[in-house]
Order: sequence, then structure tokens, then C-alpha cells
Amino acid sequence: MKIRLPTLPTLSAMLLCAGAAAADNDFRCFTTDGPGKPIRLQFSILDTPADAGEVRYERGSAPIRVKQIKRTTLDEVPGRPSEFQTEWRELPAGGKGGKYVMDSQGARVYALRYVKPNGKTFSFREDPGAMVERGCDWSDK
Repeated sequence: MKIRLPTLPTLSAMLLCAGAAAADNDFRCFTTDGPGKPIRLQFSILDTPADAGEVRYERGSAPIRVKQIKRTTLDEVPGRPSEFQTEWRELPAGGKGGKYVMDSQGARVYALRYVKPNGKTFSFREDPGAMVERGCDWSDK
């Protein structure tokens, strides 16, 4: 009997191995904290290539393509998943984009920051209550 191994990693494996969120149903929902109207986004990794992803904002008109540009191991302890920081650069048409910096350990994402080209930073927290089967849903928020 042949065992067929999946060609695409699951979210947990992707986070463990690449320190990032994963594709299709393996996405993450995020929201800002603090005063004012929250900013909400969905972060996903595309099926191919493995270092490509996209970010969809709640009120955005189209997804923003991103590419993983750096992965740093922050902590390695035997018997536990390693802690990673990954950086993702926006791939905008015709201009400089910002970057997303994600801190994760195993399947857990501890922080996501968006850094605009001018250096202004927005901090996000994971919003698991917004996750539905095929994306983020903020309609009741």
C-alpha cells in the first residue's frame, strides 16, 4: 500500500518550518488594538511559490501580494517548537511597498507589525474569532 504524502504543508508545519501563516484554509485574521477604528487584515501564504503570500484588508479593494524576504530564528529550545521572526515585503505595482514582520512559535502567532516605507508602524494581534471556513469575516464586529 502506498502512502500519499501531502505536497503542501499544513498551517502548523508551515509556521514551525517557515515561521509564517499558510495558504487557502490556512490563513490568519488580525486586528489592531487601541483607540479609533480598528484595522483588520487577513494574511495568507499562496500555494506556489512557497515564499509568496497575500494580505487582504477588510475594506481593501484587492489583495496585496507579499514575498518572504527574511526568516530569523529567535529561540530554539529542545522539545518545543522554535520561535521565528519572518519579514514579508509588499510587491506593489510601480512603487515601494511596506513590510510585514511576524513573530511566531509553532502554530501560534504572537505579533504582526506592518511597517510603512516612511517607518510608521502598525501593530496587530491575532483575531481568531473572525476566522470562518474560507477567510476572515468581520461583519459582526
